[in-house]
Amino acid sequence: MNGKAGDLPLMLFSAMRLDAWERTRPEEIGPPLSPQQEAAVSGVTVKIQKKRPFHLEFGSVARPMEQLRACQSDLLKSWGYDPAVQTTLAEPARPANSPGDWLKTDDYPSGARMMGQNGIVQFRLDVDAAGKVAGCHVLARTSPDVFADVTCRNVSRRAKLEPALDANGKPVRSFYVQKVRWQMPN
Repeated sequence: MNGKAGDLPLMLFSAMRLDAWERTRPEEIGPPLSPQQEAAVSGVTVKIQKKRPFHLEFGSVARPMEQLRACQSDLLKSWGYDPAVQTTLAEPARPANSPGDWLKTDDYPSGARMMGQNGIVQFRLDVDAAGKVAGCHVLARTSPDVFADVTCRNVSRRAKLEPALDANGKPVRSFYVQKVRWQMPN
């Protein structure tokens, strides 16, 4: 995705792996990288269509990846989850019905519609071991706040999920993170 950071051009990568592994299903979790694989990565070559490739050299990513795992562990704990369970899931919690069915055109907040306002909401669904939504938490949002409220209320009611499976294949409490873009048609 391209954009701007003030007057400077900006390119954002939302999902990139260091080992070139590619998912075959949207909910698929890639194999973990070994510390040896992380230590071996010291740069990246960026290829952009119709542009000359360039290489960024930044040294081993072993230490930053270690710090990232510690940060992830702290985040999972703050959400009330056991990092040892969540980082070794055989299968994550995943939709059992289409996420496109979770929100309807009629859910668009009337005030925002009249003002021509759009919004983006990133949310986390807490999913119990039976696959039921046990909570909805807004992780990030644009203004106005009404989009966050409408998103959680309706997604909590309409979402159907398959529970996560732990390393032994047993259903466990977990979470599902998604983003929704509320946009007025042109």
